[in-house]
Amino acid sequence: MFRKTTVSAEDAIERSREIYEPLGGQFNASKLRWRMPHGGRVGFAYLETVKDADQYQDRNVSDIWVEEAGPSAA
Repeated sequence: MFRKTTVSAEDAIERSREIYEPLGGQFNASKLRWRMPHGGRVGFAYLETVKDADQYQDRNVSDIWVEEAGPSAA
């Protein structure tokens, strides 16, 4: 999940605890990433500029959720 800042994702992270902890997920607070028992991962990150997006090039992902998208100040 991408938001403009990681601070703005705090509500989604708290909700994810309610969902993923009962399923056996382990949350890594420093990486803002869930690791599920069978290897799946769910992460939270910031994405404010095109330069931020460049860091995610060539990553193997199956789904991306961009919660807020607007004009870039690149």
